[in-house]
Amino acid sequence: EWIKIGKFVTMHGAEVIEAKDNWNFTRSLLFGYAIPFTHTGIRAGYQFFDGVKGYLGINNGWDNVKDNNKTKSVEGALAWAASDKLSFNLAGMYGPEQTSNDHSQRGLVDFLATYKLFDKWTFMVNADYGHEEDVVAAGKDGSWSGVAGYLRYDPISWMSLISRTEFMSDRQGLRIVSGTTQDVWEQTLTLELRPYKDLITRLEYRHDESSSPIFTDNQSPSSHQDTIGLEAIYVF
Repeated sequence: EWIKIGKFVTMHGAEVIEAKDNWNFTRSLLFGYAIPFTHTGIRAGYQFFDGVKGYLGINNGWDNVKDNNKTKSVEGALAWAASDKLSFNLAGMYGPEQTSNDHSQRGLVDFLATYKLFDKWTFMVNADYGHEEDVVAAGKDGSWSGVAGYLRYDPISWMSLISRTEFMSDRQGLRIVSGTTQDVWEQTLTLELRPYKDLITRLEYRHDESSSPIFTDNQSPSSHQDTIGLEAIYVF
């Protein structure tokens, strides 16, 4: 059992803020737009029995050190390590997030499953659904959702090949680009090399596609974007 008080990272999502602990160079759509990053409040954890943990907390909401209204948000999660190859995490949040509004509630459900298919292959899937009252207009609710699938292959101890495929729906333009109705999908391919114990290098190609022209190509609106990235991380 443990208790945290202060500012801490969210329990939602497959990816984290620390780059070294992620599989890809770029962050997923779900990490950037579907979920919060941090919370400020109190969180408690409890080990029910082997392989099963529960978490419960009260906080100031999504990324708010100081609350923007007078009512707190509630968070909870249940983590189950079914075996040394299969694990699940189900997390949720509920509470008002609009400034000076204690009545319009925002809810979020996040699901994560990790399965080690074979000795060198690992599969991970993350899904999110969010809903908020009165966010489009008074009396008109809005929602967003998405799913991401990851596949990691470790052919040798110092090399990994990672694929991430994801889709996110933001039909009311609440999360990705304010006011822009769209569905977005992306495909990312990452080569990770670890030539030394504390050095991580990644070469990555990513393709993003949207139902709305949210990108720019030669100063003109575009519905797609291709990027190539290279990073090096030294851990100390």
